[in-house]
Amino acid sequence: MNKFRFCSNCWGYACVGPSTYKDSPGLFIEMGNDGRYAPQLYKLYVNGELYEIPDNIPRLVEEGTMSHPVLSWRYGHGCIRLLGTSKISVQKCGSSLEIWVSPDFHNMLYGLCGSYDDNVTNDFTKRDQSVAPLEPNPSGPVFPDSWEVTGNCTIAAGRRKRDATDVEGCDVDNSTKDALLDQCSDVSQMANGSVPDAELQTMMADCMFDLCSVYKNTSGDSAALTEYLGEILTSTEEIVDSSKKTTDNDPIPPPLTTASPTTTVPPPDSAVQYPQE
Repeated sequence: MNKFRFCSNCWGYACVGPSTYKDSPGLFIEMGNDGRYAPQLYKLYVNGELYEIPDNIPRLVEEGTMSHPVLSWRYGHGCIRLLGTSKISVQKCGSSLEIWVSPDFHNMLYGLCGSYDDNVTNDFTKRDQSVAPLEPNPSGPVFPDSWEVTGNCTIAAGRRKRDATDVEGCDVDNSTKDALLDQCSDVSQMANGSVPDAELQTMMADCMFDLCSVYKNTSGDSAALTEYLGEILTSTEEIVDSSKKTTDNDPIPPPLTTASPTTTVPPPDSAVQYPQE
């Protein structure tokens, strides 16, 4: 599976605002409209109709009295997950949005980032805040690649290892890098032993990239760095909790392929695991 981590209007992955999951042309599921954190996060808007995710059992989302072929459930540390027929799965937490895209997905990936502000020109905002062209072209993969945190891998494969001190785009002096790395050591202390070593290194590199961006965009404002580090640690807690539950026999149903509004979803198959990075 290919895994991506996204943000909304900020420098890194730890500041996701309201998001929209579009599983089919006629189905819009809005997440986070009433607040970033649980229990407000459990409230979805399905084509404008309020639907509250009741528990951690996968159920079809409802629009009034009609069900749609998208499963939703509460997950982990105040997170939610959506799984539909589009071969794109979403996990939204208070400070992170993670997307799994099946290797069988061959359509264009439009609108995965950018603000939901009717301004299509910023939909392809890359992680460094530059904007990729809208039109499909040979450089098209540059946009999703800028947000990808793992290669095309199997469930058993680990993340690519990354050196936290060698962060592309973090063009600050070595003493500043050392100071930022020292701040990011809180991430290592929180996650060490709970996630694979390769993932821990990736999280450290993410932290370095984000704090470096904040440093450059705020001229090194210490209050801004401290506040943002708090967001990163909240996201780290979510990721650690998610990792623990994913490896602790946390099954999900098989992807929906032929579901209809009247489909009865079978009990989760204990042999099917949600994809790990």
